[in-house]
Amino acid sequence: MFTLGVCPSGWLKAGSKCYWFSTDAEPWLTATRVCRHKGGQLAIIDSADLLDDVNALRREQGMTTV
Repeated sequence: MFTLGVCPSGWLKAGSKCYWFSTDAEPWLTATRVCRHKGGQLAIIDSADLLDDVNALRREQGMTTV
């Protein structure tokens, strides 16, 4: 869903990737299905830098950090 540097409506860009944040607490399997339905996949936070970037996006949207 990432084309020409533009994220789909409702998604946020961090680096070269787009992220969509849900405000719903869902079981892992349900969250996986929701992400796939939206054309994405669950994010894997595998570095402190990525965690910082994701938390910055969440703060900008008025969400709590992870």
